[in-house]
Amino acid sequence: MRRIPFTGGGGTFYGREQFSPLLIILMIVCLQLFFYLSLSFSLFITDQATALEDSVFDQMFLYSKINFETVPGWTTTSVHVITALGPYMVALVLFVRRAKKCLDFIVTNYVVHLLACTAYGGFPKSWSWWFVTTLTAAVLAVSAEFICLKYFELQEISLGTSTARGSGATAATAGSSTIGNEGESKLDGSSLKGAKMAAVQADARAKASLSAGQGSDEV
Repeated sequence: MRRIPFTGGGGTFYGREQFSPLLIILMIVCLQLFFYLSLSFSLFITDQATALEDSVFDQMFLYSKINFETVPGWTTTSVHVITALGPYMVALVLFVRRAKKCLDFIVTNYVVHLLACTAYGGFPKSWSWWFVTTLTAAVLAVSAEFICLKYFELQEISLGTSTARGSGATAATAGSSTIGNEGESKLDGSSLKGAKMAAVQADARAKASLSAGQGSDEV
């Protein structure tokens, strides 16, 4: 989904979204590659630190390597969990930034991982693999959604209230001045009209008086 975000203050408001299959596929591929790169690197460093002679690919894709019966099994399991809840979760949150989409990408990631494990070493049949994978995916989904809500979606969004108020006050002042000027113009017009009417009436009275005087002289 292509987002049209508005950012203000510490939060982000996402407007109408446009469906983009290419972008979604690209994000899935990038997150999946990051998941395997970070997991392989973590397993390699752990094997070097613990002097464990084992194949990194076996530890990644063989379901029998995830167990609670041996020390190497505990080590491999711990690396899987830490990688998922550490580097991968950070990448997921930074890529997606939407709580409602985190679960979709997580399920997609582990479905692809299940297919990869099946292709590499057969369909997982151990309860430990399913337990670790399901629990890790659940904790990852809850944690990623919480982080997205707290740091991206529920932050206060500033819409420039103070600026809007200042502009409103200026507009109100300008409006009041305009109204005052219009009122004064109307008063001036009324006074001028009254003066004209008074002059006309005075002229009429003068003419009437003159006519009356001329009538008296003729008599």
